Amino acid sequence: MAGFPNLFLLLGPNTRLGHTSVVFMIESQIQHVLSCLRILARSRADAIEVSEAAQRRYNDALQRRLHRAVWSEGGCDSWYLDAAGVNRTLWPGFTFECWARTRRARRADYAVTGS
Repeated sequence: MAGFPNLFLLLGPNTRLGHTSVVFMIESQIQHVLSCLRILARSRADAIEVSEAAQRRYNDALQRRLHRAVWSEGGCDSWYLDAAGVNRTLWPGFTFECWARTRRARRADYAVTGS
């Protein structure tokens, strides 16, 4: 999360599922955290933080997908939407997409600092 070095959330925003086990999502997220820790170790650094630009790109793309989903279209009302009508709960795709995106952290998306 931009602005919070070394903070990793499991089951954070847009990681819940309505169609399969969330355990797979947790395992994928742990793999991503381990990838970030490998970047820290290789860099002999103290802190890693996602860049604000990378976070924004990711979130914007995710929300574009969710905007076309059944929970957002056609006036559907659900507990997945916040007061502003934004889905901050569900993952918008297949679980294998999450797995592929989280397999390896992209070094260019992170600021690595310290020692």
